[in-house]
Amino acid sequence: MRDIHQIKLLIFIIAAIIFSLLISSILFLSGIEINIIVVALILGVSIIFVTTLYLTIYLVDKNFLKEINEALEKVGKGELTSGKISFEGAFAIKIRKNLDSFIDFLSDTLKKIEFSVLDINGNASTLSMFSENISERIANERDTINEITKSMTELKAIADSIKEYATIAKDLSVKNRERIFNSTESIKNLIQSMNEISESSSSINEVAKFIAEVADETNLLALNASIEASRAGAEGAGFSIVASEIRNLAENSSSAIKKITDTVDRLIKSVSKGVNFSNEANEALNDIITGINDTAKTIEEIDSKITTQTQVTGQIYDEIENVNKLVIQNSELLIEMLTSIQNLSKQSDILKEIASSFKKEHQDDMSNHIFGVENFTSTENKDFEFSKNIGTSKNIDTTKEIDSSIEIKDIVPR
Repeated sequence: MRDIHQIKLLIFIIAAIIFSLLISSILFLSGIEINIIVVALILGVSIIFVTTLYLTIYLVDKNFLKEINEALEKVGKGELTSGKISFEGAFAIKIRKNLDSFIDFLSDTLKKIEFSVLDINGNASTLSMFSENISERIANERDTINEITKSMTELKAIADSIKEYATIAKDLSVKNRERIFNSTESIKNLIQSMNEISESSSSINEVAKFIAEVADETNLLALNASIEASRAGAEGAGFSIVASEIRNLAENSSSAIKKITDTVDRLIKSVSKGVNFSNEANEALNDIITGINDTAKTIEEIDSKITTQTQVTGQIYDEIENVNKLVIQNSELLIEMLTSIQNLSKQSDILKEIASSFKKEHQDDMSNHIFGVENFTSTENKDFEFSKNIGTSKNIDTTKEIDSSIEIKDIVPR
């Protein structure tokens, strides 16, 4: 800096010498007599004038720069007050105007930062409350899902047991149907055998009737022979004995045939009753088979529905497991979000401390400037509602531009 001022002083001295020579030349050309004393006098006056002018400009420039330096030092220390520059003139006014504009711009920027910090803190608090509420709901949902999962597990186990019993009942119905079918076949065979017995008994009865008729005729013939023998007298006595024996045999045969006929009749009646009972039993078995078939069909339908229910229950169980996994993931993400919100709140507090460290000329009441969340209410069912009003700070002009069209002119102290 000293070298620059020395160069400026040397330039002013050279300018004074040139100015003196120029004055001397003008006087010489004008016909005025010039001697060495006049030249020296002109040179001395020029040097004194130029030196005085230089010293005046130097001192004014030095004091002006000193005031600007002091104003910038205050800004550097955080005192955002208007610069106090005690100089007039176009250059000084423009410097002061630009410095004031810079300080106002910096002050307004810090106000915006403080308002933004309030907005961030408000939103962070709101998000934190929302997150806590959501966390409680997620916890309740997890408990509910666990209960549902437990119930679905029990329901699935019951459905599996019912399906197992239905399968057993289906197998038993098939086996019983086969057994009854076999019994029906046996009864049919029995009925056929009894019908054959009845037919054989009828044949025996016919034969017995034929034998009875033969015995009756034999008895009649023996009676006639006995009569003829008694007529023959002594000669027919032997024949009369034979005829008597034949008649006795015929009577015995008739008596035996009657017993056989009675027995066959009773047998036919018994067989007939047995056939009737067998037919009734066969009809009952057919009804049982029909019922068993219907039961088997119903069991098959139940088994099919239980199978479908088991599949649906399994799908619901899988979906609940997926929902449970998603709830766990959301819970983990919510914890991460809460951590991020806490970190954001800490960073905003640090930024607020930095912005508050500046001393502003007009300190606004921050409680009267709500930059972010305006209303925050909670309903009875803990559903939160909030409305955002994105505003701007008062009297903040971000369109200010520093005047760069400065022309260096004379600087006159006040």
